[in-house]
Amino acid sequence: MNSAEASKERAETYEFNEKLKEAQQAFAQNTAKKAVTGAEEATANKKLMDACKGFETMFLDMMYRQMRQTVPKDTLFGHDNTDDILESMRDTAMVEKMSEAGGIGLAKTLYEQLQRDAHAIKVDK
Repeated sequence: MNSAEASKERAETYEFNEKLKEAQQAFAQNTAKKAVTGAEEATANKKLMDACKGFETMFLDMMYRQMRQTVPKDTLFGHDNTDDILESMRDTAMVEKMSEAGGIGLAKTLYEQLQRDAHAIKVDK
């Protein structure tokens, strides 16, 4: 992994952690209140779904990068750093579009699980 990929991965990890913290704070605020309005719950649900989609995008991007490393480089027409950058950008764009279109279902599954956990917390209180 080159330094650009490592930097990108650190930035994505930080961004995901921030989104997840926002979603957790939104749910913590909602569970602390006795009455939650529909608008507050919808906002919290949107933040949670955004965090889940961000996680799925990051997961798929990391998976594609690892898969790409297993493919031998074709040096028939030459190879330089710009090819790697272009490949990385193309993979990132493809993964983002894939995630927007529903991805592999990881975001939806994660969202549903976290929703069940949040509901269980509300019921227990």
